[in-house]
Amino acid sequence: MPTSTSDFLIRRARPEDEDSIWLLWRDLHELHRAGAPAGVFRPADDRAAFSRFLAEGRDTYVVVAVLADEVVGYVLAREVRRPPSLFSDAFHVLEIDQLSVAASARRRGVATALIKELGREASARGATQLTVGLWFFNEAAYAFYRRHGFIDSQRRMGLSLVRRAD
Repeated sequence: MPTSTSDFLIRRARPEDEDSIWLLWRDLHELHRAGAPAGVFRPADDRAAFSRFLAEGRDTYVVVAVLADEVVGYVLAREVRRPPSLFSDAFHVLEIDQLSVAASARRRGVATALIKELGREASARGATQLTVGLWFFNEAAYAFYRRHGFIDSQRRMGLSLVRRAD
């Protein structure tokens, strides 16, 4: 599966990539924590929980971008299958949970290459869609996904019942 561009390599994540993924995830998590309603996210300080999260995901697919032997981006997606119900047909999607690229590697096609690889994997698994949920404040992510053909398909709202202490 490894895919190479002129600058970087796209491949499935390996156990030795965890330290780099942790750093990228922590930055992404803190961005979400700062912009999300109070009480949604805990601080990004539990490395052991992060390791367990990566290890237990049998329906999870993680791809990394490597530049000069350094992981500079990753995408984590989960395979979701739902049987038909009274209200909807069955569906099978690969749902993007996280995508993060190091600041030093942005605007070089890394995120695009990660999404393309994820699309190939989704097709190989028989999924009919890639999906992603976005926080309302992350307009850069929204614009990125729109440029890559993603369309608005649902709207989700929340009412915070917790006051933010900080």
